[in-house]
Amino acid sequence: MSMHEEHIATALNAAAALGQRVAVFAPGGAEAHELFEAFAAHLPEGYAVDLRRTSGRESFRFKGSGGEIRFYGLRSRGHRGWAADRAFVPVGISPDRLADIWPALNTSRVGVLTGF
Repeated sequence: MSMHEEHIATALNAAAALGQRVAVFAPGGAEAHELFEAFAAHLPEGYAVDLRRTSGRESFRFKGSGGEIRFYGLRSRGHRGWAADRAFVPVGISPDRLADIWPALNTSRVGVLTGF
């Protein structure tokens, strides 16, 4: 699974510079891990980042801004109870899966949903 570099840059900037919470969804756990690795290859220099590589719970946390990027498979329920400012989802996501994700964006002043 791949994501356009512009989307990766937007997500990294939102978390690293703006302190936003970003959720990245993929069809399954293996694809979510692939996206995590793609993001790791594009991490901006000069930021202190905690990387979590636990299978199914991959994430980046930017120490200076407090921003965070978490990676999920669409079948995962791990995002429940977590509020995000931005979510990236595969184009063609089913309405039922989108309905599961939407509440995570409801409490944000940003609330951006992006298809990739």
